[in-house]
Amino acid sequence: MMRFFLFILAASMLLHAAGLNLGNLEKVELKGFQTNGVTEVLQNGEMEKLNWTIRGDDARIQKPNYDLTGFQMTILDDNEQEAQRSAYHVVSPHCLYNQDTRLVRSESAIHLDGTDGFSISGVGYDIYLADEKDGLRIVIRDAVRIDFQLGAFQKWRKSNQQ
Repeated sequence: MMRFFLFILAASMLLHAAGLNLGNLEKVELKGFQTNGVTEVLQNGEMEKLNWTIRGDDARIQKPNYDLTGFQMTILDDNEQEAQRSAYHVVSPHCLYNQDTRLVRSESAIHLDGTDGFSISGVGYDIYLADEKDGLRIVIRDAVRIDFQLGAFQKWRKSNQQ
């Protein structure tokens, strides 16, 4: 225990001597970033929860902004039965994530695909993790390719007509 205390004291003295104050760091760079959250969405008159995970291979953090490279996002609908659970995956080479506004934004390429046979590739996007109307909304500015299975499209169309 005494060794640990001496180590902390020595490290603190070295940082102080070097003029570093860890409490005032303005920018941080790290490898491997991940954050998780939950967004509530109104579906068919009921509140449902979507769990999301954001990952980045590299992150440059200057709170509240996170500049991510190797961006990946997973959105999981935990309200469904295990066999019917919907999951969507988003991949992009770069994005900016604002922790305060819960907005992900980029001019980069994006690919979104889901377990229901739906996928979109495009360029430029905004992901609103706390949208007042929709809860979670993904806006792809320029869609280059859209693929879907007919059954999934019919299911989506039927759920939106209710």
